Amino acid sequence: MRAVIDTNVWVSAVLNPHGAPAQVFEAFRQARFLAIQSQPLMDELREVMARPRLMRRLAYNMQMIQELIELISARAIWVEVRGEVSVCRDPHDNMVLETALLGKAEYLVTRAGATESPCARG
Repeated sequence: MRAVIDTNVWVSAVLNPHGAPAQVFEAFRQARFLAIQSQPLMDELREVMARPRLMRRLAYNMQMIQELIELISARAIWVEVRGEVSVCRDPHDNMVLETALLGKAEYLVTRAGATESPCARG
């Protein structure tokens, strides 16, 4: 199974090691699916994790953050996005969708609201 995991899911997994996003992280750790990754998604993950507000909340969990980044770097199927998808008004959503398309992902996992379309943010 191939899936793109949006940054908000990875961050939520680190913030709450008992929630549904943490279960996604554990499934990835156990190689139960292949993550599709692009450099813009990785850059965003590193930028979000380095935010001072999150750093204060996550100081106790730096090992998990490092493990996550190392696992993604080593195990993910990497694709090179070129900015060719433009169907959403939010450029981030376009980049996530392009990552999914290029990586032939079967799933796109995000924490968008249940009634929100994947292109509604912005």
